[in-house]
Amino acid sequence: IYFLDKYITKYHIKKEGYPFMNITNWNKQNNSVAAEFCFPVETMNEFPADSIVKIKQNIKAIPVLKAVYHGNYRYTDRAWFALDNYAKQHNIKLENKILEIYYNDPHNDANELRWKAEIFIPLKN
Repeated sequence: IYFLDKYITKYHIKKEGYPFMNITNWNKQNNSVAAEFCFPVETMNEFPADSIVKIKQNIKAIPVLKAVYHGNYRYTDRAWFALDNYAKQHNIKLENKILEIYYNDPHNDANELRWKAEIFIPLKN
């Protein structure tokens, strides 16, 4: 988050929307993830190059299973497993990817019971 904030401030880029985590690979066997933390920002024709911050284009709408999670963001994986269990019970195949959108800033609200995140796991084709 530090590097993203520094980049956005340095280049006067406006945030638009809520921050999110893009889990690009959930490896259940190794209990590991590959992830990207993201801020949605204003549309620009070109973004300044940076050695650490990478700009991704729009995320496309796709079919997903969705959960709404309330609580400390450290434990959102509980929603992952709930969605995974639901999918297994209903014979739904899921990708090993997850998108989490965070609606509260933990730095501004210490009451984690008010924190909300939406969790999306794409369906396999």
